[in-house]
Amino acid sequence: MLTRTISIASLTATVLTVLSPVALAQEEELEKFAIDAACPQIIQNRAARVVEFTPPTYESQPIPDNLNTARSWQIVGENAVATGDFHNALQAFDKAIELSSGQEPEILEQRGWVYHIRDNHNRAIADLKAAARLYEERENRLARADTCQMISYVEQEQDRNS
Repeated sequence: MLTRTISIASLTATVLTVLSPVALAQEEELEKFAIDAACPQIIQNRAARVVEFTPPTYESQPIPDNLNTARSWQIVGENAVATGDFHNALQAFDKAIELSSGQEPEILEQRGWVYHIRDNHNRAIADLKAAARLYEERENRLARADTCQMISYVEQEQDRNS
């Protein structure tokens, strides 16, 4: 039995997966390899797993006059996502990450979520893990925990689509 709920209004996603004993054993074996040092604290329940997190938000904002900072390109990316233009959103987030030397976890998280939306789970997981590591370095435990939950959710989606 599988129940998935994604509430856009509250920007909270919940996934409940009930596994048979055989499927649970197989999944536990796979997860030994799937979760790396970025998020060692992901808690697993033997009968069911609930993953709750707050995905990135994308609100339209005025475009800056000068597009020469990571934040400017991040705004362009957010605006593109808000209109459903995921291709250009990825281009803008790429530029923002380049200008920030890959040191802004929020931008990595936003790009990772867009990759997830586009079903590019490997790239999504890579960006989200990079964001989690940066949040850890900055001792932002709340953001790191949320990002780790996003990683778990994307990994579950990847497994379902495989």
